[in-house]
Amino acid sequence: MVPKGSALSIYTATEKDYPAIVAIQSAETGERWTVERFFAEHGLEEGPHPSARRAGDGLVGNSLMGDGPTGDGPVSDCLVAVTRDLNGGEIVMGFGVAGPTGGSRDGHFRGNIIVAPPYRRRNAGTALLHDLAMLARARGATRLEGIIYDTAPGALEWARAVGVVVEGHEVKVRLPLEGWDSTPFQPALAAAADHGIRFVTLQEAGATEENLQRFHQLCCELEADIPGRGPRLPAYSEWRTRIAPDRGGSAAGAQSGSSGKPAWDPSLVLLAVGGDGSWAGVSWMEEQAGGNLFTHLSAVRRDRRGRGLGLALKVTAANLAKSRGAPSMTSYNHSANTPMVSINRRLGFQTVFGRWQVHFPL
Repeated sequence: MVPKGSALSIYTATEKDYPAIVAIQSAETGERWTVERFFAEHGLEEGPHPSARRAGDGLVGNSLMGDGPTGDGPVSDCLVAVTRDLNGGEIVMGFGVAGPTGGSRDGHFRGNIIVAPPYRRRNAGTALLHDLAMLARARGATRLEGIIYDTAPGALEWARAVGVVVEGHEVKVRLPLEGWDSTPFQPALAAAADHGIRFVTLQEAGATEENLQRFHQLCCELEADIPGRGPRLPAYSEWRTRIAPDRGGSAAGAQSGSSGKPAWDPSLVLLAVGGDGSWAGVSWMEEQAGGNLFTHLSAVRRDRRGRGLGLALKVTAANLAKSRGAPSMTSYNHSANTPMVSINRRLGFQTVFGRWQVHFPL
């Protein structure tokens, strides 16, 4: 039990806080989170963090990667809102994490704040947002992007009240692959073949510097058409360094994903190639914890739409995932992207949770 009127403190997360952090995250999303996944989902590797409370930590920040604000690579701040129980023991009310990620544009930080249900309406979320915004601003951020889960009643109203801008809604969807059969979708694959489309991975096409540039350009073009999303990839030179840093031509050995394997894997980038050699669409996947494949982007160019190619591309991606032994595929689907909502429903994707996309101007 927490005494009425107990003080609220904001600290940098310590090693002992992360079990509570992932428990709060798991309860909010209905998914199983681990400390390792928490770091990986923010595009980070585990790094040094304090083992004990330090005065004023909420004003200092904690690097989750490298050597802190001046270290190499992305850094993120992880803060906790803490109160005390009747016996003086600490209780983690909620957490906030923010920092640049591999897909962020210059000045755009991504963050996440979750307060456990028993401790809401006690200004914990506002205090976390205040300190995260201050830390992000000090690191040159101009915008703090984040999400609000549907499972947090009242959070949307709170966000608007403190100046957060609500952009749109998306759902996380999952396709269980055990027993999944692509036979009903063979007509879509046949139609794509009739239009001269063949499906190859970027590895098969050759993960050369030229093809990496083509891939980046195509993704930027396709992202611009996704409702509520817009371009997210940074300029090619930055993307090349963060996502596919190997300069030897193989484009392998990038940042580690949740599985501990490279997040960038050209054998998981599926291309829809026209008879003239042009790239008509792409399905960009990444292996995550437990072998699940997460889809970063699955889309078709404007001049190739309306012919069922989007369905054929997604079916081929599911076949690829199943052939690799993946237990499931997941992705985020903007609620206003009705064509993809329809495709995912036809394939059997199930909704995991919904969330609102938001940003806080700095």
